[in-house]
Amino acid sequence: MDLLLRRMLLDSEGRPRQLLLNGQRKCIANERVTLVPGPAEEIAIVRRVFREFVEERRSLRSIATRLNNDGIPFIAGGRWAPTTVTNLLKHPNYIGSLDRGAVHSEVTGWIRVKGFLNVGLGLVVLQLDFF
Repeated sequence: MDLLLRRMLLDSEGRPRQLLLNGQRKCIANERVTLVPGPAEEIAIVRRVFREFVEERRSLRSIATRLNNDGIPFIAGGRWAPTTVTNLLKHPNYIGSLDRGAVHSEVTGWIRVKGFLNVGLGLVVLQLDFF
């Protein structure tokens, strides 16, 4: 689910080239891809979900119902459900625990490398330790 963030293709100097669509990949080895904030409307939706869950203490079903009643579509025009709200609330990109990749070791197998994605959205305001 990538409601809020977009993948930006960067040239070898780190300058933005273009936004990549779903399924598009970089084709030159020295290019990089990074995540950038999406449209303001989508940022507002994600913030709304977090606000309703944390501050207003609404249930997952209540949040999904309210979003659907307000005509706010989920990705690709789909409908919100408690599971989609849960996935958004737990998504590493939105709670500040982005997994930037992994390194393979012949001895131990895959080693996860954790990183923090700071896109200046102010979403990471508390630790949700009950998931």
